[in-house]
Amino acid sequence: VKTQDVYFEFEKTRLEWEPQSVVNDKFFPYSDELSDFYSRANALGLNLELPVGSFIRAIIDEPELPITAKQGLIRNIIDEGKHELAFRRIVQAYPVKEEDLHSANKYRMHCVKSKTHPLIKSRDLETIIFIPLQSAMRYYGSDSLERVIGFISRDEYRHLNYNWEVSASLDLGFDENFEYLLKDILKWLFEPLKKAPLNSAFWLGCADDMVEQGRCKRLEELFNYGVHLAPF
Repeated sequence: VKTQDVYFEFEKTRLEWEPQSVVNDKFFPYSDELSDFYSRANALGLNLELPVGSFIRAIIDEPELPITAKQGLIRNIIDEGKHELAFRRIVQAYPVKEEDLHSANKYRMHCVKSKTHPLIKSRDLETIIFIPLQSAMRYYGSDSLERVIGFISRDEYRHLNYNWEVSASLDLGFDENFEYLLKDILKWLFEPLKKAPLNSAFWLGCADDMVEQGRCKRLEELFNYGVHLAPF
């Protein structure tokens, strides 16, 4: 595929969907751990989805940005608003604690104040935070939650492909300090999962795979869901 056609290929994966209400009707023996995990996951979703869109908006008028990429990135920004709305629906069934909202807001401010390039922020938040977070929510959640998060995850994989491809065209590399921040957020997110099936070590390992390989075979096998290999 020629470079100018890559974004057209990404658009082929776009599906139209609308956030739906969910119910919490799935029982797991480690309910306290999962309640704490979902509280933190939802707090991050409410705090970080919209900033990811704003980071992309900050680069949308850069002259070096490929025209074909710009059209898709604008649609990706709209996706983030839809994702935030979906999380607002989810918290009605999976409540979020005030203390977790406070912590997530603190992490959001750290991300916003970071001096790294806005595209790197968006790219790495989706790579390191959102993919493992949403995968765990799908794994433990009810059928209705799995469907909603499944749509969000498909969007996120497309966003990843856009962001890594644009990063290559703009010659953007890595920011280790920002990665360290995101890994601290991940440790906080998954800390409650000590005895639950697929504990925190599994999900942190998946995040490492995403960073190092651009994919995580364990997640693909877990959900029988193949993705385009991102160019990093």
